[in-house]
Amino acid sequence: MNQQARALEKATASAAEPHFPLLADALPQIVWTASPDGEIEYFNKRWFDYTGISFEDAQGSGWQSALHPDDLQIYLDRWNKSLRTGENCEVEFRLRSASDASYHWQLSRAQAWEKNGQVTKWFGTITDVDLIVCRDLAERKQEEVFRTGQSQVLEMIARSEPLESVLARLMLLIEAQAEEMLCSILLLSDDGGHVRHGAAPSLPADYVKAVDGAPIGPKNGSCGTAMYLAKPVIVTDIFTNPLWEDYRGLAKASGLRACWSTPIFSGSGKVLGSFAMYYRQPQRPSGSEAKLTEVATHIAGIAIEHQRAEDELRRTQGQLAHVARVTTMGELTASIAHEVNQPLGAIVGNADICLDWLAGEHPDLWKIAEALEDISRDGHRASEVIRRIRGLAKKQLPQKITLDINEVAREAQELVNHEANMRGVTLLTEFAAELPAVSGDRVQLQQVLLNLLMNGMDAMSTTERQQRRLTIGTTRKGGQALVAVCDCGVGIEQAQADQVFKAFHSTKSGGMGMGLAISRSIIEAHGGRLWLEANSGPGVTFKFTLPSSTTEAHS
Repeated sequence: MNQQARALEKATASAAEPHFPLLADALPQIVWTASPDGEIEYFNKRWFDYTGISFEDAQGSGWQSALHPDDLQIYLDRWNKSLRTGENCEVEFRLRSASDASYHWQLSRAQAWEKNGQVTKWFGTITDVDLIVCRDLAERKQEEVFRTGQSQVLEMIARSEPLESVLARLMLLIEAQAEEMLCSILLLSDDGGHVRHGAAPSLPADYVKAVDGAPIGPKNGSCGTAMYLAKPVIVTDIFTNPLWEDYRGLAKASGLRACWSTPIFSGSGKVLGSFAMYYRQPQRPSGSEAKLTEVATHIAGIAIEHQRAEDELRRTQGQLAHVARVTTMGELTASIAHEVNQPLGAIVGNADICLDWLAGEHPDLWKIAEALEDISRDGHRASEVIRRIRGLAKKQLPQKITLDINEVAREAQELVNHEANMRGVTLLTEFAAELPAVSGDRVQLQQVLLNLLMNGMDAMSTTERQQRRLTIGTTRKGGQALVAVCDCGVGIEQAQADQVFKAFHSTKSGGMGMGLAISRSIIEAHGGRLWLEANSGPGVTFKFTLPSSTTEAHS
């Protein structure tokens, strides 16, 4: 029992004695007594000094005016319960100070004095705990802000925002939890032998650039050594630690004096990189950094693995898209041959004519020049066809550029013209003028259009020949470009509308069922949407949207 409690116990035991007020006034707390039914009988001098309320004004419910309005009912509920049961009462509330009319947190305790099993008096104290409560509130608020920040970083990961942006946001969040701390994340290179820049928003740019690409090893600073050993490396003074021998000058020039590095692991235990805390003076861990390190390495590991999984997914999707393009080209062999043979045939014809004219006694050079111009034009045409075919057949990473979607649609139409003629399909175009430019990969968008056009022709294989019409059109939809491919085929039941976009679902015998699934993934990767609608008459219309290049650049 502390001195104040012993003094209060002595005071309560001698309440009837004349020296009780002297003992109560000696305490730094507010001391009060009340009758068995809760009527205030006594306040010590501290009450009057703190609240400015006289004993007369405090009578009845007058003392309640000193309590914060939001806390009054909470206190009264607890106090009335104690009056009914005789149990001790302990509750926190805010009390107004007469000096500046501000409210401060207090801890009120009340204890019943009993005689023969009956409460004869209540004794209580009110202790100022404002500093403690405010500190606890500040810590809880800071913890809440920290948790909110973690959630925001995880949301960035879920939205597949760039890894560097995610890691930079994470580092700023960690730095905000401790003064004078600078944080960084380095990634382990694909070859497992070097460090790569991840994020270091507060470190000097020259330092960040210098360590990017540095080797890992048993004596390569804190981060390179931590990755190499796969365990934390704590360097309290860079200027004296041998691990920093090769980087001491760089650290000194950057104003860095201590560095603690912890490896970042994947779920399978593989080292992905390292998280580091830097200080500008020699520094030893205090123990409070453990939680920050755990949060940083855990979330960073999630972000890095998520990015690698997405990269692998894109590579797989690219390979599938390439297979689908080659498959489509196999179906278009006759059309491709026709598109190439047509200009080549014109070239041969014009060349033969030129030879005949040159064999004459007086060749017409102007006519020969015109024929040569035709040969040159047809040669470029054949070259352009071959270039497009090579682009479709080539396995390469997507390259987004600003495109005119009408031009992309015309090129796809030209590749299927001959195929449509052979199948008795009439190709119609309804291209809108002044469409917004889009940002996209020409080859991938042509692949989508070729797939939709070929599907449309397949859907009309049992349709009467004179009714086989396939329309490709474009229009503006808000700030987006909309492309539609409409057939007059057998159509699709509404229940099957979403099924056709699932992988390995095919309505054609011998079909892989990947074309539409790949097409949808391509359009969604371009920030658009692909869907189908049943026509009011026969057939269906496949539609997809693409955001304008200005909208995508802004986002």
